[in-house]
Amino acid sequence: MTFSHWDPPVPLWSATDKSSFAYESTSKRWPEILAGTISGLVNAAHALSYQDDGENVTGKMEESKVIIEKLSKLKHDMGRDRPLEAIGLSESDESGTAEFDEVVKQKGWTWFNAPWLFAECYLYRLIRSFFATSQHWKYYDPFAAQKISAFRSSGKAINELAKTVEELVRKAESAQTSNPSKAAAEGGEGQKLIFYLLAQSSLWGNATDLSLLTSLSHADIQDLQAGGLSTSAQAERAKYILTGLGGLDQAWAKVSAAKDGRVDFVLDNAGFEVTTDLLFADWLLATGHVKEVVFHPKVLPWFVSDVTPADFHYTLAALQSSDFFTDVSVGQSDGGKKAAESATAKAELDASYFLNAQGASVQPSQSYVIDTSAVTKRVSAAHTASGSTAIQRLAARWSKHLSEGRFRLAFDGKLGQAAGPLGDFWTSFHSYADLPTAAPDLNADLRKSSLVIFKGDLNTRKLLSDARWPDTAPFDQAMGPLAGRFDTLVLRTCKADVCAGLSQERFEAVQREDPKWRVNGRWAIIVYVARS
Repeated sequence: MTFSHWDPPVPLWSATDKSSFAYESTSKRWPEILAGTISGLVNAAHALSYQDDGENVTGKMEESKVIIEKLSKLKHDMGRDRPLEAIGLSESDESGTAEFDEVVKQKGWTWFNAPWLFAECYLYRLIRSFFATSQHWKYYDPFAAQKISAFRSSGKAINELAKTVEELVRKAESAQTSNPSKAAAEGGEGQKLIFYLLAQSSLWGNATDLSLLTSLSHADIQDLQAGGLSTSAQAERAKYILTGLGGLDQAWAKVSAAKDGRVDFVLDNAGFEVTTDLLFADWLLATGHVKEVVFHPKVLPWFVSDVTPADFHYTLAALQSSDFFTDVSVGQSDGGKKAAESATAKAELDASYFLNAQGASVQPSQSYVIDTSAVTKRVSAAHTASGSTAIQRLAARWSKHLSEGRFRLAFDGKLGQAAGPLGDFWTSFHSYADLPTAAPDLNADLRKSSLVIFKGDLNTRKLLSDARWPDTAPFDQAMGPLAGRFDTLVLRTCKADVCAGLSQERFEAVQREDPKWRVNGRWAIIVYVARS
């Protein structure tokens, strides 16, 4: 990747402003994340002590102590605002950190005076380096347990959404099969309404963000995911969309005009959110306007809850399980359970984070010893038993979409493997304004898409260079050189200081109603930026 950087005409957010969420993150949230990472590693190492594996287990446990010491030192240095140090990962380790190291050397930043976006990206690259350079923990995702725990608490909302979307998909496919031209002529307004509903479901799926909700409870997750797809529920939530729904009008006009089009999702959170993205994507395929959906994951554990390729495959396997979710009783018949168990048996996970351990099923009782990088991709192609649930049937469809090319992961490798020109950019420190020059191959690939959907808060921070734009600044102006490169739809619940694209009237109203609107996840923006 060639070093290139666009400097916005306004300052960047950083922890030097003690009233900012950047300061709260650096002083409180990141140390809590590090403490949780240490605790999870202690638990995983403790689980190893029950394995009768002689020297191999001893080596793993000793190495875990070294990593814990590094994490503890990092937490200590962060709290004392020490200078950032070179990470030192070479290309032989994985994708390398030469760019990070060059900037650290040039700038001499500390944890609190570095730009917030750079410091946060640096944090997750540094954490990854502790595991990447180890012998035994190279494939360990330190956030897997949190992602899986939150996901397992999402069954009620997911099952309700799946029932609705399965019927919508069935009707759309039936219309395409029976009379495609008539479906296109008569289905416009109806399809537009469904597009609105599913886009908003995908938007609010972003409310569950584990890097921001470090003490998330089961009840919290239920509250965040309540609402469903009914028009009344979405109308109630629409008043919290600060930019209005005009962006969806423009996005639907683009998608509905496509023939055999392509839609890209730049993914955000694993679990519930990516499931809402998959529901949305499946319906887009069913309309006949889209023939391919490309998903862009993160190549390494990132901002706690971001989707990795292993998380993506794990999601498809877990959703086909009969007893993955903790918050619902799926009520299957014996036939449905057998079908699910058949798929689950083929969705094996490494039970102790290591490639030489025994595989375990997708619903283990000790989820803290799960390595999502070891998920196999041998998922059942379809559930045919009458007792299977809507989400099981849909997840089986998605597995088939993936195997037959209708769904595609832009990068589909194991943890530690460099993603190359189409994937490494997402885990760099670059804002997306740099994408055309820093990642020209990725830019060229995205220009092949009918619509690129950027999900969530981090992607929006990067679209806006995490700069202190006026909240009323035009969104395309704040995107810098990326604006107009391809048709862009932004679906973001607000959880950071940066924002743009609001009208003066709307900004003044929300500022009066809720002074914490930028960071509390209650409010959202939907923005469309057309290709020029």
